[in-house]
Amino acid sequence: VLRDLISSADNWRMWPLMILPPLAAWSNGRVALLGDAAHPILPFFAQGGAMALEDAATIAACLGADRDTPSALATYSRLRRARVERVAKASQSNGRIYHLSGSMAAARNAVLAAVPGKAMMRRYDWLYGWKG
Repeated sequence: VLRDLISSADNWRMWPLMILPPLAAWSNGRVALLGDAAHPILPFFAQGGAMALEDAATIAACLGADRDTPSALATYSRLRRARVERVAKASQSNGRIYHLSGSMAAARNAVLAAVPGKAMMRRYDWLYGWKG
């Protein structure tokens, strides 16, 4: 039965990765979105889960500091937006870099081989040094 079901498909496609426009708001009243529900990020920076954890930590801090839940959730959205947008842009950039071909891929590989690991990692201090 399973083979019949699989063979009945007449158009197989790769799983598409989409860049979605940012949501106008991540919260409405006492309800908030976080992680990919609020700000989907392409997988080329491996930070989607980390952003969801940072969102949760920020929501907790905002709720602890403000008893007015809608206000606290609006603050969460405001505090997180710029960082998440930066991560999303970095992920999109990595996707372009990872999928280069031909001479551009050779140039990318030469740069990666020439740049010391510590120098490469310093580029991401803004990401890994988050304090919340």
